[in-house]
Amino acid sequence: MSKKIFCCAVLWCGLTIAAVSAVSYQCEETKIPMCMSYTNKTIVPNVLGYTRQDYAALELIFFEPLVKMKCSPYLHRFLCGMYTPMCDRYGLADKPTPPCRSICRAAKTACERDMYKYGIVWPENFNCESLPDDIADPIGTRCVGKLALMIPGLGLGIMSRQGNGNVQLEEKEAESEKKEEQTITSRDDPLTATSQGHNHLTHDTHDPRPHNTLDKKNGISPRRYDIKEYGEPYYFSGWVDVQGQGAANDYCRVIGRGRSSFLSCALAGTHSERHFYVSEKGFNVGWRDTWFMRDMDDDGRDDYCRCVGSKTHSRVSCMKAGDRGFYGSITQRGSQYTFDVPGTDNCHRKRVNPYFGL
Repeated sequence: MSKKIFCCAVLWCGLTIAAVSAVSYQCEETKIPMCMSYTNKTIVPNVLGYTRQDYAALELIFFEPLVKMKCSPYLHRFLCGMYTPMCDRYGLADKPTPPCRSICRAAKTACERDMYKYGIVWPENFNCESLPDDIADPIGTRCVGKLALMIPGLGLGIMSRQGNGNVQLEEKEAESEKKEEQTITSRDDPLTATSQGHNHLTHDTHDPRPHNTLDKKNGISPRRYDIKEYGEPYYFSGWVDVQGQGAANDYCRVIGRGRSSFLSCALAGTHSERHFYVSEKGFNVGWRDTWFMRDMDDDGRDDYCRCVGSKTHSRVSCMKAGDRGFYGSITQRGSQYTFDVPGTDNCHRKRVNPYFGL
């Protein structure tokens, strides 16, 4: 990484493009290699107002060294969120949803030191304070990469960090029983994937993970902060309780897209990067922004619920959380459409809170 390269980056970041008074947004295939793993289709003009992807590509090239350095786990998502914002999953073009203020601040704080070494500063058009403030309102703010919902203490004031580093919801304190997970061993299902490849099949008769570690103070398994896969940014992700231990310390998120997508939860107290507590592969994620996770059958576990069906016949259906995974998976069996929520017809146009639901 040379000073010359970074100086060029600064020059390119100063590039401005004339905005059209009447902006017409449209979806097109993502052509920038660096962001093709982020989204298949992007909205133009993007968050910065660029109407052509080749302009955006010229700037992104110069950030590749920083991304490869991994100065921040959030930099890649932030950059692609700015330059190649995602299209609606149904191909509808709307005003691009910008990255959240929290993810911008996290990337900036982590990478500024490395940028300073090469005599450059954080670009002016990456002004974090101009982005939506998900810290003040983590749930209501419309933006991508809500770290305020992932990292306790950033928003709402409902999370607390204990002296031992473990995190619990203040409202939820309960004694829990140890839950023993089972690894997926079917030859027909790839969900024993590692974080590097979702379609890599492994067959292991011995569970390599240690037993759940418990907080000796209150018997609750602690959250994991070594998670490398945060999930697809436009789908559900957040801290919930699928183990039924009385604390929202399990991190669940959608991995992959389309027929390769599945819901996976990094269970509190575990250490493996492999996916054990999952849904079936290619499960129905539901209509956009209708998904939420909440204990809908009063068994102590948060279920995944979403609006499914067509525009003429839609309803909220919940995928129940079991002791071995979500219903419909090869470990739990059953159906991903475990039970429907009464009185939720024509739900596809509604937008719900991801933790409270309808």
